[in-house]
Amino acid sequence: MASTGLGDVLVDRQGRTLYLFERDSGTMSACTGACAVNWPPLRVRGTPLVGSGAEAVGRRKDGSP
Repeated sequence: MASTGLGDVLVDRQGRTLYLFERDSGTMSACTGACAVNWPPLRVRGTPLVGSGAEAVGRRKDGSP
């Protein structure tokens, strides 16, 4: 979490804001191709540690994380 002028936001280890893509459904991401190039997914190795209320992993239609 990081505090900003807009309030607290979820960030990655480099402090980059993590966004929700509203076209995603459940654990399936709809952001592929150019979308994923411009808005790269946060990818993790091993078991990610997340706080309550956050989901750790989503999947694309092709099965990739």
